[in-house]
Amino acid sequence: MLKLILIIFAIYSVSARIPNETGANVGKQAVSKASALCFKNTYNKVILEILSKSGTVNPNFADSVSNLRELGNTNIDAIVRVNDDIAPEKVCSTVAGALPKDFYGVVWLHVEIYSFRQEKSKRVPYLDKVITECFKRGISTGIFSKLLNWSEAMGGIFAGSDTLREVPLWYQGLNGHKDFNDWYYNLFGVWPRPAMKEFESNVNNCGMKIDGLDFY
Repeated sequence: MLKLILIIFAIYSVSARIPNETGANVGKQAVSKASALCFKNTYNKVILEILSKSGTVNPNFADSVSNLRELGNTNIDAIVRVNDDIAPEKVCSTVAGALPKDFYGVVWLHVEIYSFRQEKSKRVPYLDKVITECFKRGISTGIFSKLLNWSEAMGGIFAGSDTLREVPLWYQGLNGHKDFNDWYYNLFGVWPRPAMKEFESNVNNCGMKIDGLDFY
């Protein structure tokens, strides 16, 4: 009986140390120090919009990152809302200028239905170029999208390239489950598996309305 109790205790102890790998996407909102402290105690990652669809830097980004770091949040990612009216070089130079020098997170390129105005044959090459230009500046990128948006914006469910395959995918699958079991129902692009999933949206917590909660 004692041996059984010890085994159960060991299993429980290991399980208790497994991190709750949940991120909070707060979009372009300002993160106060109070919210930053709450995030530190609640989430493993915070994601902030850095570049709007118009190509302007989120005015709340720098202060939000500063508050998050001051309160112990070290895992921070950023979002760029894709707009192919803006040259890839301009996108990446603007992002590089807005990021703190010691930023090691992923900059996610958010692909929406209305991200593009160029003809569909030029859209994958545009994303490839953004990824390449950002890489030259030491910026790690990924793609954030969902099945419907990708199919409509890119001209097909499985549109993609070797360059895109090399970067991580964050997809939206709003079923409330912290797992990737729905990926085969949401499959798109050229990724065999995703890196992160938005599983819930519009959540009120930490004094903010969080755009989405993410499992990774």
